[in-house]
Amino acid sequence: MSNLKMRSGKIQISNDIIQLIAAKAALKVEGVAYLVDYAGFKRRIGDHLAAHAVTLEITRQNVACEVRIVMDYDYSALEIARAVQLSIKEDIKVMTGLNVISVDVEIVDIVI
Repeated sequence: MSNLKMRSGKIQISNDIIQLIAAKAALKVEGVAYLVDYAGFKRRIGDHLAAHAVTLEITRQNVACEVRIVMDYDYSALEIARAVQLSIKEDIKVMTGLNVISVDVEIVDIVI
């Protein structure tokens, strides 16, 4: 859980919320077909369990993410992975104020 101390009090952001932000950010990237959780289940946008495809490590104000994706066929794997990294980093920063120090993207399958 992330704790932000403000003059007016403390704000806590649940890890589940940060995972969901990261999952939605990854899924909005064109060329990402699904996210895959560590049990092997494919998750799409609108799936409330999509956040289970994201692993977080949070220390103080810093976040490190890992996400597993399935990509669509006619896209560059490198470009999709970079776009996912940028999308997750930007969305977490804007929505939580946390600093994203790394986003690891694993492409585990391709939809043909």
